Amino acid sequence: MANIYIAAQAGTSAANTNKTWNSFSTLPTTAAALAGSAITFRVGTGFSTTTSPENPGVGTGNAAWVDEVIIAAEAWFVGGSNGANADFFFENVPAGTYTVKVFCYRGATNDRSTQVTVAGSPITVTADDLSEAAIFTGVSPDGSGVILGNIQENNGSDFGYVNAFALEPEGSPTPTVRKGSQFDVETTLSGTVTAATLNGNAITVDSQAGTTVTLTDSGSAVTTSGEYNLVLTDDSADPDETIVVQVNVYGVAPSNNPLQKDGSALASLTGVQLRVTAGANLNGSELYYSGTGTTDASGNLGNIDLSSTAAADTDPVLLHMRT
Repeated sequence: MANIYIAAQAGTSAANTNKTWNSFSTLPTTAAALAGSAITFRVGTGFSTTTSPENPGVGTGNAAWVDEVIIAAEAWFVGGSNGANADFFFENVPAGTYTVKVFCYRGATNDRSTQVTVAGSPITVTADDLSEAAIFTGVSPDGSGVILGNIQENNGSDFGYVNAFALEPEGSPTPTVRKGSQFDVETTLSGTVTAATLNGNAITVDSQAGTTVTLTDSGSAVTTSGEYNLVLTDDSADPDETIVVQVNVYGVAPSNNPLQKDGSALASLTGVQLRVTAGANLNGSELYYSGTGTTDASGNLGNIDLSSTAAADTDPVLLHMRT
Protein backbone atom coordinates (compact mmCIF):
# COMPACT_ATOMS: atom_id res chain seq x y z
CA MET A 1 0.00 0.00 0.00
CA ALA A 2 1.24 3.48 -0.87
CA ASN A 3 1.41 6.30 1.66
CA ILE A 4 -1.71 8.47 1.84
CA TYR A 5 -1.51 12.26 2.17
CA ILE A 6 -4.47 14.57 2.75
CA ALA A 7 -4.41 18.38 2.58
CA ALA A 8 -7.02 20.11 4.76
CA GLN A 9 -7.73 22.76 2.15
CA ALA A 10 -10.30 25.55 2.22
CA GLY A 11 -10.94 25.61 -1.52
CA THR A 12 -7.55 25.54 -3.27
CA SER A 13 -6.31 22.08 -4.24
CA ALA A 14 -2.76 21.05 -3.43
CA ALA A 15 -0.59 21.06 -6.55
CA ASN A 16 0.77 17.49 -6.23
CA THR A 17 4.21 18.70 -7.27
CA ASN A 18 6.18 16.25 -5.14
CA LYS A 19 3.63 13.62 -4.11
CA THR A 20 -0.07 12.83 -4.44
CA TRP A 21 -2.10 15.04 -2.11
CA ASN A 22 -5.79 14.35 -1.64
CA SER A 23 -7.86 17.49 -1.17
CA PHE A 24 -11.61 18.13 -1.27
CA SER A 25 -13.82 20.96 -2.49
CA THR A 26 -15.86 20.79 0.74
CA LEU A 27 -15.34 19.25 4.15
CA PRO A 28 -15.57 15.45 3.65
CA THR A 29 -18.34 14.69 6.15
CA THR A 30 -19.10 11.43 4.31
CA ALA A 31 -16.56 8.81 3.21
CA ALA A 32 -14.30 10.39 0.57
CA ALA A 33 -12.25 8.36 -1.91
CA LEU A 34 -8.47 8.65 -1.75
CA ALA A 35 -6.21 8.39 -4.80
CA GLY A 36 -4.72 4.95 -5.34
CA SER A 37 -6.40 3.34 -2.32
CA ALA A 38 -9.58 1.62 -1.15
CA ILE A 39 -9.18 3.44 2.19
CA THR A 40 -11.60 6.35 2.69
CA PHE A 41 -11.47 9.47 4.87
CA ARG A 42 -14.10 11.61 6.55
CA VAL A 43 -14.49 14.13 9.37
CA GLY A 44 -17.09 14.52 12.09
CA THR A 45 -19.05 17.65 12.89
CA GLY A 46 -17.27 20.65 14.36
CA PHE A 47 -14.77 21.65 11.64
CA SER A 48 -14.81 24.92 9.70
CA THR A 49 -12.40 26.14 7.00
CA THR A 50 -10.09 29.16 6.82
CA THR A 51 -7.60 30.78 4.47
CA SER A 52 -6.11 33.02 7.15
CA PRO A 53 -2.97 31.16 8.38
CA GLU A 54 -0.06 33.63 8.46
CA ASN A 55 3.47 33.26 7.08
CA PRO A 56 2.89 29.90 5.37
CA GLY A 57 5.76 27.81 4.06
CA VAL A 58 6.80 24.22 3.56
CA GLY A 59 7.28 21.98 6.56
CA THR A 60 10.64 21.24 8.11
CA GLY A 61 11.80 18.89 10.87
CA ASN A 62 9.23 16.17 11.48
CA ALA A 63 6.82 18.13 9.27
CA ALA A 64 9.08 17.95 6.18
CA TRP A 65 6.49 15.71 4.49
CA VAL A 66 4.33 18.86 4.09
CA ASP A 67 6.06 19.94 0.92
CA GLU A 68 3.76 22.57 -0.62
CA VAL A 69 3.29 26.11 0.72
CA ILE A 70 -0.45 26.18 -0.03
CA ILE A 71 -1.05 23.42 2.52
CA ALA A 72 0.12 25.69 5.35
CA ALA A 73 -1.90 28.60 3.89
CA GLU A 74 -5.31 26.95 4.32
CA ALA A 75 -6.71 24.95 7.21
CA TRP A 76 -9.65 23.35 8.93
CA PHE A 77 -10.28 24.54 12.46
CA VAL A 78 -12.34 23.85 15.54
CA GLY A 79 -13.39 26.71 17.79
CA GLY A 80 -15.96 28.75 19.56
CA SER A 81 -15.57 27.33 23.05
CA ASN A 82 -12.96 26.02 25.44
CA GLY A 83 -12.13 22.43 24.52
CA ALA A 84 -13.77 22.63 21.07
CA ASN A 85 -12.92 19.50 19.09
CA ALA A 86 -13.85 17.33 16.12
CA ASP A 87 -13.05 13.79 14.98
CA PHE A 88 -11.44 12.46 11.79
CA PHE A 89 -11.66 8.90 10.47
CA PHE A 90 -9.57 6.70 8.18
CA GLU A 91 -11.92 3.85 7.21
CA ASN A 92 -11.60 0.55 5.38
CA VAL A 93 -7.99 0.33 6.59
CA PRO A 94 -6.44 -3.14 6.15
CA ALA A 95 -5.14 -4.92 9.25
CA GLY A 96 -1.57 -3.95 10.12
CA THR A 97 0.33 -1.16 11.83
CA TYR A 98 0.60 2.40 10.56
CA THR A 99 2.20 5.75 11.27
CA VAL A 100 -0.32 8.60 11.46
CA LYS A 101 1.02 12.13 10.96
CA VAL A 102 -0.97 15.33 11.57
CA PHE A 103 0.26 18.85 10.76
CA CYS A 104 -1.36 21.76 12.62
CA TYR A 105 -0.38 25.31 11.67
CA ARG A 106 -1.84 28.79 12.16
CA GLY A 107 1.33 30.88 12.10
CA ALA A 108 0.02 33.50 14.53
CA THR A 109 2.22 35.10 17.19
CA ASN A 110 -0.27 34.30 19.95
CA ASP A 111 -0.86 30.81 21.32
CA ARG A 112 -2.69 28.47 18.95
CA SER A 113 -1.67 25.16 20.53
CA THR A 114 -3.69 22.25 19.17
CA GLN A 115 -4.07 18.79 20.68
CA VAL A 116 -4.15 15.81 18.35
CA THR A 117 -5.32 12.45 19.67
CA VAL A 118 -4.98 9.16 17.78
CA ALA A 119 -5.77 5.75 19.29
CA GLY A 120 -6.30 7.41 22.67
CA SER A 121 -2.85 9.05 22.80
CA PRO A 122 -2.73 12.90 22.82
CA ILE A 123 0.08 15.07 21.42
CA THR A 124 0.03 18.87 21.61
CA VAL A 125 1.74 21.04 18.95
CA THR A 126 2.09 24.82 19.05
CA ALA A 127 0.44 25.33 15.61
CA ASP A 128 2.76 28.33 15.14
CA ASP A 129 5.79 26.35 13.99
CA LEU A 130 6.38 24.88 10.51
CA SER A 131 8.72 22.28 11.99
CA GLU A 132 6.14 20.58 14.21
CA ALA A 133 3.81 17.70 13.48
CA ALA A 134 2.10 15.15 15.69
CA ILE A 135 3.50 11.70 14.86
CA PHE A 136 1.86 8.48 16.07
CA THR A 137 3.54 5.12 15.39
CA GLY A 138 2.31 1.56 15.77
CA VAL A 139 -1.32 2.52 15.16
CA SER A 140 -3.70 -0.30 14.18
CA PRO A 141 -7.29 -0.04 12.89
CA ASP A 142 -10.10 -1.37 15.06
CA GLY A 143 -12.09 -4.47 14.14
CA SER A 144 -14.13 -2.44 11.66
CA GLY A 145 -11.03 -1.14 9.85
CA VAL A 146 -11.23 2.36 11.37
CA ILE A 147 -8.45 4.59 12.69
CA LEU A 148 -10.03 7.38 14.75
CA GLY A 149 -8.41 10.72 15.54
CA ASN A 150 -9.45 13.98 17.17
CA ILE A 151 -8.42 17.65 16.85
CA GLN A 152 -8.96 19.86 19.91
CA GLU A 153 -8.08 23.46 20.73
CA ASN A 154 -5.62 23.58 23.60
CA ASN A 155 -5.12 27.30 24.18
CA GLY A 156 -6.80 30.44 25.45
CA SER A 157 -8.15 31.46 22.04
CA ASP A 158 -10.62 28.56 21.81
CA PHE A 159 -9.37 27.68 18.30
CA GLY A 160 -7.40 24.68 17.07
CA TYR A 161 -6.12 24.04 13.53
CA VAL A 162 -5.21 21.20 11.18
CA ASN A 163 -3.66 21.45 7.70
CA ALA A 164 -2.57 17.94 6.69
CA PHE A 165 -2.81 14.25 7.50
CA ALA A 166 -0.67 11.27 6.48
CA LEU A 167 -1.23 7.53 6.81
CA GLU A 168 1.87 5.42 6.17
CA PRO A 169 2.03 1.61 6.47
CA GLU A 170 4.75 0.24 8.71
CA GLY A 171 6.77 -2.86 7.94
CA SER A 172 5.54 -3.04 4.34
CA PRO A 173 8.66 -3.48 2.21
CA THR A 174 8.60 -2.13 -1.32
CA PRO A 175 8.00 -5.08 -3.68
CA THR A 176 11.04 -5.80 -5.85
CA VAL A 177 10.51 -6.80 -9.47
CA ARG A 178 13.01 -7.99 -12.07
CA LYS A 179 12.03 -6.29 -15.32
CA GLY A 180 10.08 -8.71 -17.51
CA SER A 181 9.44 -11.22 -14.70
CA GLN A 182 6.41 -12.55 -12.84
CA PHE A 183 5.81 -11.19 -9.33
CA ASP A 184 3.24 -11.03 -6.53
CA VAL A 185 1.78 -8.02 -4.70
CA GLU A 186 -0.80 -7.64 -1.94
CA THR A 187 -3.87 -5.54 -2.75
CA THR A 188 -6.36 -3.68 -0.56
CA LEU A 189 -8.98 -3.60 -3.33
CA SER A 190 -12.24 -5.37 -2.45
CA GLY A 191 -12.86 -6.91 -5.87
CA THR A 192 -10.90 -8.96 -8.40
CA VAL A 193 -8.04 -7.13 -10.11
CA THR A 194 -8.78 -6.87 -13.82
CA ALA A 195 -6.04 -4.57 -15.12
CA ALA A 196 -2.62 -3.26 -14.11
CA THR A 197 -0.13 -0.69 -15.35
CA LEU A 198 3.53 -0.33 -14.41
CA ASN A 199 5.39 2.85 -15.32
CA GLY A 200 2.16 3.92 -17.05
CA ASN A 201 2.16 0.89 -19.40
CA ALA A 202 -0.17 -2.10 -19.32
CA ILE A 203 1.19 -5.35 -17.88
CA THR A 204 -0.39 -8.79 -17.53
CA VAL A 205 -2.66 -9.86 -14.66
CA ASP A 206 -2.06 -13.61 -14.33
CA SER A 207 -4.16 -14.65 -11.34
CA GLN A 208 -5.43 -13.68 -7.91
CA ALA A 209 -5.75 -15.72 -4.73
CA GLY A 210 -7.39 -13.72 -1.96
CA THR A 211 -5.48 -10.46 -1.69
CA THR A 212 -2.39 -11.83 -3.49
CA VAL A 213 -2.23 -10.76 -7.15
CA THR A 214 0.22 -12.42 -9.54
CA LEU A 215 1.40 -10.20 -12.39
CA THR A 216 3.92 -10.36 -15.22
CA ASP A 217 5.86 -7.31 -16.34
CA SER A 218 5.04 -7.79 -19.99
CA GLY A 219 5.56 -4.21 -21.13
CA SER A 220 6.60 -1.68 -18.49
CA ALA A 221 9.28 -0.25 -20.82
CA VAL A 222 11.45 0.55 -17.80
CA THR A 223 15.06 1.19 -18.85
CA THR A 224 16.61 2.29 -15.56
CA SER A 225 16.38 0.57 -12.17
CA GLY A 226 14.27 2.53 -9.69
CA GLU A 227 10.89 2.91 -8.02
CA TYR A 228 7.84 3.02 -10.28
CA ASN A 229 4.08 3.19 -9.72
CA LEU A 230 2.07 -0.01 -10.14
CA VAL A 231 -1.64 0.85 -10.57
CA LEU A 232 -4.27 -1.85 -10.02
CA THR A 233 -7.89 -1.69 -11.22
CA ASP A 234 -10.55 -4.09 -9.96
CA ASP A 235 -14.16 -4.93 -10.83
CA SER A 236 -15.64 -3.12 -7.81
CA ALA A 237 -16.40 0.54 -7.26
CA ASP A 238 -13.09 1.00 -5.44
CA PRO A 239 -10.76 3.68 -6.81
CA ASP A 240 -7.58 2.37 -8.41
CA GLU A 241 -4.82 1.36 -6.00
CA THR A 242 -1.26 2.62 -6.46
CA ILE A 243 1.66 0.55 -5.12
CA VAL A 244 5.28 1.68 -5.39
CA VAL A 245 7.53 -1.14 -6.63
CA GLN A 246 11.27 -1.35 -7.15
CA VAL A 247 11.99 -2.46 -10.73
CA ASN A 248 15.51 -3.76 -11.34
CA VAL A 249 16.98 -3.79 -14.84
CA TYR A 250 19.77 -6.37 -15.29
CA GLY A 251 22.41 -5.84 -17.94
CA VAL A 252 25.78 -4.41 -18.87
CA ALA A 253 26.73 -0.79 -19.38
CA PRO A 254 29.44 -0.44 -22.04
CA SER A 255 28.67 3.29 -22.04
CA ASN A 256 30.97 3.47 -19.01
CA ASN A 257 33.91 2.83 -21.36
CA PRO A 258 33.65 4.85 -24.61
CA LEU A 259 35.08 3.19 -27.71
CA GLN A 260 38.31 4.80 -28.84
CA LYS A 261 41.02 4.31 -31.48
CA ASP A 262 44.44 5.88 -31.09
CA GLY A 263 43.02 8.02 -28.28
CA SER A 264 40.11 9.38 -30.33
CA ALA A 265 36.45 8.52 -29.75
CA LEU A 266 34.82 6.23 -32.30
CA ALA A 267 31.84 8.53 -32.65
CA SER A 268 28.55 7.92 -34.47
CA LEU A 269 29.28 4.36 -35.52
CA THR A 270 26.47 2.23 -36.89
CA GLY A 271 26.14 -1.49 -37.42
CA VAL A 272 28.24 -2.40 -34.39
CA GLN A 273 27.92 -6.13 -33.64
CA LEU A 274 27.36 -6.85 -29.96
CA ARG A 275 27.37 -10.27 -28.37
CA VAL A 276 27.10 -11.07 -24.66
CA THR A 277 28.00 -14.55 -23.43
CA ALA A 278 27.66 -16.10 -19.99
CA GLY A 279 30.70 -16.75 -17.84
CA ALA A 280 34.32 -15.69 -18.15
CA ASN A 281 35.22 -17.87 -21.15
CA LEU A 282 34.87 -16.99 -24.81
CA ASN A 283 32.77 -20.09 -25.50
CA GLY A 284 30.03 -19.26 -23.00
CA SER A 285 26.36 -19.54 -23.98
CA GLU A 286 24.98 -16.56 -25.83
CA LEU A 287 22.74 -14.26 -23.78
CA TYR A 288 22.38 -11.41 -26.27
CA TYR A 289 23.20 -10.52 -29.87
CA SER A 290 22.60 -7.44 -31.98
CA GLY A 291 24.07 -6.37 -35.30
CA THR A 292 22.68 -2.83 -35.10
CA GLY A 293 24.62 -1.24 -32.25
CA THR A 294 25.50 2.45 -32.48
CA THR A 295 27.77 4.88 -30.67
CA ASP A 296 27.01 8.48 -29.79
CA ALA A 297 29.20 11.54 -30.35
CA SER A 298 31.47 10.50 -27.46
CA GLY A 299 31.86 6.89 -28.60
CA ASN A 300 29.41 5.53 -26.00
CA LEU A 301 27.39 2.40 -26.69
CA GLY A 302 23.92 2.15 -25.18
CA ASN A 303 23.28 -0.10 -22.20
CA ILE A 304 22.43 -3.74 -22.94
CA ASP A 305 19.35 -5.05 -21.14
CA LEU A 306 19.71 -8.69 -20.01
CA SER A 307 16.64 -8.72 -17.76
CA SER A 308 14.87 -11.34 -19.89
CA THR A 309 17.80 -13.77 -19.69
CA ALA A 310 18.75 -16.18 -16.92
CA ALA A 311 21.72 -14.05 -15.86
CA ALA A 312 21.76 -13.24 -12.15
CA ASP A 313 22.89 -9.96 -10.66
CA THR A 314 26.48 -11.04 -9.91
CA ASP A 315 27.04 -13.49 -12.79
CA PRO A 316 30.14 -12.76 -14.92
CA VAL A 317 29.53 -12.11 -18.61
CA LEU A 318 31.70 -11.26 -21.61
CA LEU A 319 30.86 -8.51 -24.09
CA HIS A 320 32.15 -9.08 -27.64
CA MET A 321 32.11 -6.14 -30.07
CA ARG A 322 32.94 -5.88 -33.76
CA THR A 323 32.86 -2.76 -35.88
